[in-house]
Amino acid sequence: MVAQASTETLARAVLAGSQAVHTARAPTTPAMPSLAWRLKDQEIADALTYVRGSWGNAAPAVSSDDVAAVREELQ
Repeated sequence: MVAQASTETLARAVLAGSQAVHTARAPTTPAMPSLAWRLKDQEIADALTYVRGSWGNAAPAVSSDDVAAVREELQ
């Protein structure tokens, strides 16, 4: 997911948040809150660019325009 060509999935996870599915064996699921209210498009793009280029990843940068397009889609 981090190195895929499209940055939409990552931007969507930061903007809308995410929660794993719970099961009987794992009733408490990891979750990430939405950060759309807190971070600007450029801040999200910078953070995602860092992740996509660190720890052995070599994916292209994320632009603030990409994040803005996802933000608009979610509204």
